[in-house]
Amino acid sequence: MRTPHLLLTRLIPTSREMASSFTRLISGRNTAVLLASLGAGTMATGFLLSENSSLAAEAKKKLYPPSSDYPDLRKHNNCMASALTPAIYAKLRDKLTPNNWTLDQCIQTGVDNPGHPFIKTVGCVAGDEESYEVFADLFDPVIKDRHNGYDPRTMIHPTDLDSSKLTHGMFDENYVLSSRVRTGRSIRGLSLPPACSRAERREVERVVVTALAGLKGDLAGRYYSLGEMTEQEQQQLIDDHFLFDKPVSPLLTCAFMARDWPDARGIWHNNEKTFLIWVNEEDHTRVISMEKGGNMKRVFERFCRGLKQVEHLIQERGWEFMWNEHLGYILTCPSNLGTGLRAGVHVRLPKLSKDPRFSKILDNLRLQKRGTGGVDTAATGDTFDISNNDRLGKSEVELVQLVVDGVNYLIECEKRLEKGQDIKVPAPIPQFKK
Repeated sequence: MRTPHLLLTRLIPTSREMASSFTRLISGRNTAVLLASLGAGTMATGFLLSENSSLAAEAKKKLYPPSSDYPDLRKHNNCMASALTPAIYAKLRDKLTPNNWTLDQCIQTGVDNPGHPFIKTVGCVAGDEESYEVFADLFDPVIKDRHNGYDPRTMIHPTDLDSSKLTHGMFDENYVLSSRVRTGRSIRGLSLPPACSRAERREVERVVVTALAGLKGDLAGRYYSLGEMTEQEQQQLIDDHFLFDKPVSPLLTCAFMARDWPDARGIWHNNEKTFLIWVNEEDHTRVISMEKGGNMKRVFERFCRGLKQVEHLIQERGWEFMWNEHLGYILTCPSNLGTGLRAGVHVRLPKLSKDPRFSKILDNLRLQKRGTGGVDTAATGDTFDISNNDRLGKSEVELVQLVVDGVNYLIECEKRLEKGQDIKVPAPIPQFKK
């Protein structure tokens, strides 16, 4: 004869059995009536508090077809809105990456931000390296749109960090005020900033800062944690224009970039303050080489040398950067895939900037202009931040050379206008060789 204890065990359903029953219950045709009849009963409460509560979320999602969840994009102007269709959304809505990142999380920033006053935005972000594969039906057309026809399924991205190949890399400093080259790198195996946990973010910081301690010579420096720096250190970084603050741009906040700020964020720079690495801002790392004046050749040489050393130090500790032959280096925003590189100069163009052909010249040279305050700023006065428009499909050397040649052309146009001479709109430069 069974003991009362064993008998009671069999009379009370297990949490797994409750979950199965409740899932079938709320998945049925008469869901609303059945749920109402449950009231505040222990069956519903017990289930929601159980370890199987994720099943309730899945079952609830099945109550609504993808068409009822599809975002209203009628007034949107970004790459995501152009690429996403009801069919793609239906196919991808319920998929998860291994880190439980969803399509809706990918597109939230593009849903919340219909357009941008200065630059057509991408409208989606990746939560991890696998996002680009799991949600390829969305990301592939977005990449093709943003990168001027680059096909991530069939095309191979070139990488070249040989700075000796750069020519004519010294600008006229009567026009160019500063030069810089930046890129990003992501640590493979850890979620990207939109999706990472606090533990993962802290692990990124630990891995990167430990590796950077191995830099020597003119690259040697120190790390400043945003959460631990003194007021004097903070003011000095502000004065040097190095400090990055908590994101306020809705493009970033809607992509979940500002969570737990400033936990595990910081800035590393060398003693000469010409080589910087931001940790856990929009990407795991942002690597920047910069200096005042127009010596882009020297800036790029330091950039390539530093980047190679950082990667070597990371690999020595058993880690590696996210990279594949089609997408190049993997970063949070699809706009930064490939090289992740933006070579930029602050250049004075008082006459050319007022010429109606200025925008067309920039377009044909594959260049973009920003305000000197960054992506969310308009140009003020006659000084612009001019940089390459492309990241994917050309190597690092090719992109910096494109900026060098293009900015030299802009300066030549400015000089001609100063003399009262005419200028020409150059022929369009193809983004890459197909």
